[in-house]
Amino acid sequence: MCQEIAARLGIPSAKSFVLALDQPYIVVERYDRLPPPPRSPFVQRIHQEDMCQALNLMPTKKYQEDGGPGIAQIVTLIRRVSTEPDVDVERFLKANIFNWLIGGTDAHAKNYSLLIGSGDEVRLAPLYDLSSQLPYPELIPQRLAMKIGEHYEISRVDLEDWQKTARACAVEEAGVITMITEMAEAIPDEIAAARDQALADGLSEDIVVPLARQLTQHTHARFESITTARANRPDQRTAAVALFRSLRGGRGYHQRVRER
Repeated sequence: MCQEIAARLGIPSAKSFVLALDQPYIVVERYDRLPPPPRSPFVQRIHQEDMCQALNLMPTKKYQEDGGPGIAQIVTLIRRVSTEPDVDVERFLKANIFNWLIGGTDAHAKNYSLLIGSGDEVRLAPLYDLSSQLPYPELIPQRLAMKIGEHYEISRVDLEDWQKTARACAVEEAGVITMITEMAEAIPDEIAAARDQALADGLSEDIVVPLARQLTQHTHARFESITTARANRPDQRTAAVALFRSLRGGRGYHQRVRER
């Protein structure tokens, strides 16, 4: 369901669908294969390297807390090797925003990859292992695989942390805030659409409906956490609220969440 939501938001993601046989199966389409060339029976393989491989790091260092790369380090790599660096940096930042909004705690360096095609073309691969850990609060701490600003704990990430991340990645702070705002505005409708599609595909209502509700509520809480500055920073609170109000436009976020 998280793959479907990301795709609906315009974030390139591996296609997945439910196949009903003796029981429902989730099928993920390979994006690193192409049809056979003329007069050949063999499919064409596109080489892929995850971020640990690309940075010459052992798989045991896939989490930043264990010595793995963070957001800024991967952005630097993308800028250095990608054929379309600006596009891929934006996609990578949107992926991190998405995982923060949905409570995706397993977005480590091996869950982001580069595709290396013919003619030395290098692009950020579609997202392929998106999931929310919100249904398992007793089993999985709500800590990000790559910290945002100063924090790994999802609930502690605020506007300052996103501004610091933007600066570390050498991108405009306002651009990152716009990404967050637009995604938070759009995601309730896309969660609802993905929920309805999952139910139509035969997935259990007992799983799908509570997950959709958790995702919507969590997105709302995260958006609120960055529009409300710390109590001891009234100057920042005023600026933050004014900025986000100017970026919203149209129906307010609270109204959209209530409508869901």
